Amino acid sequence: MGPASPSLEMVKKTIKSGMNVAHLNSHETHKYHVEAIKNMHTVTESCASYSILYQPIAVALDTKGPEIPAALLKGSGTAEVELKKGAPLKFTLDNAYMEKCNKNILWLDYKNVCKVVEVSSKIYMDDGC
Repeated sequence: MGPASPSLEMVKKTIKSGMNVAHLNSHETHKYHVEAIKNMHTVTESCASYSILYQPIAVALDTKGPEIPAALLKGSGTAEVELKKGAPLKFTLDNAYMEKCNKNILWLDYKNVCKVVEVSSKIYMDDGC
């Protein structure tokens, strides 16, 4: 559901069009989610007396995993490196690398990373912003 979707009228229109699952994005605010879910309840309850229109609506919330800040690359706060698929990248918690990261080594600001990330797990770099 996008920014215009949580209005009563838009929820009613999408339900009448056949929506049975409302997908809410994690980047929306708590207030937005509350309004959208409240309006879905209101519309579905108002359709209860019309058996042909009444159907439960599921809510799917798109959540994201933890974000772990990484350190500055050697050179400046705006420096960039291109990571190559398949190329080794070492993660370190050693503070000596806090401002000396490069395409081969990356310092992480999360001391428990070894407790929550298993060996051979996938780690996604860059949140797309």
